[in-house]
Amino acid sequence: MPDCFLKIYYNYEKKIVNAIFQLLFKSKHSSLLSNRVNVHDYVVVSLPKLFRAIGAVKRYIKQRGGEGLSDLVFVDIGSGLGHTLQIISKVYNFKKLVGIEIDRNLCLASVKKNIPNSLIIESDALTFNFNGYHGLFYFYNPMPTSILVSVIHKIQKQVETPIFILINCKDCIEIVESLRGNIIYFDNEISNVLVFDLSLRV
Repeated sequence: MPDCFLKIYYNYEKKIVNAIFQLLFKSKHSSLLSNRVNVHDYVVVSLPKLFRAIGAVKRYIKQRGGEGLSDLVFVDIGSGLGHTLQIISKVYNFKKLVGIEIDRNLCLASVKKNIPNSLIIESDALTFNFNGYHGLFYFYNPMPTSILVSVIHKIQKQVETPIFILINCKDCIEIVESLRGNIIYFDNEISNVLVFDLSLRV
């Protein structure tokens, strides 16, 4: 798609997301969106893609006879300051929101946000025990490919039929093919977003 059309598209998407922020956070975060559109910006590009990815997951679950998101835990791997969890808590009805973050200071900052229905855990995803966390695993700007594949393998061993969302992962298709994953949703415009599940236990 030509850059001029992409800028128009993301400018409209920016306005929509800005409206959502104003409704959910009473304009507290609107300054984040006040600058000129940047097609690489997380809020303008990746957050709307996450919304669409979660929508694809909802449709996928219902097609398989499930009840939607209310039975799933949303796990943000590398949750940082908790911005994504804060937004997700306002928009979706996941069973639980979990942030896995290795940096203690970022964990403490997340906890101070008092995000409803959330659990912030200071841990390395490579050593964390994911047993009992059945649901959706989100990676934004994930770690190097070799580490990412190790974490996904670990989750696959410990969780039955996990679903993954990868955003800004340049090797995402190769990773899914190597894992024999089932692609649920894929969009490669500007920032890659890929949703897949792993029904084969290893």
